[in-house]
Amino acid sequence: MKDELIKFETSQGPVFIRRVTINHTTMGLYEGVNQENIRENLDFQGHPFGMAALPILYHGLESEDLSETYCIWALLEGPPQDPLLSISSLAYCLITEAIQNPFKQLENILPSIDYWGTCKDFDL
Repeated sequence: MKDELIKFETSQGPVFIRRVTINHTTMGLYEGVNQENIRENLDFQGHPFGMAALPILYHGLESEDLSETYCIWALLEGPPQDPLLSISSLAYCLITEAIQNPFKQLENILPSIDYWGTCKDFDL
């Protein structure tokens, strides 16, 4: 059984965070020299969870200065919307300037996101 990192309840059932990854936008995966370049790298490289078909929901991409921010990535899973499939899933990216307490940041913001309008169903 998978460990529950964070679970939040929605009207359509529970949603769980299965994995978390943190990347700095100016070093490593999304390195860029300006706003446009960082956005292009985010778009081009996508999420760090390996499934290309996984939809991505960004929060904070409209920040005025992306050069000193962090991407707190969360792999979210919930029950499928289609009963013939196994799970629903979504890659969520919280772009933030503060790296302290990333789980607390996710715990505070995730109940307000549109998981069910963005997620995709998969079969295991």
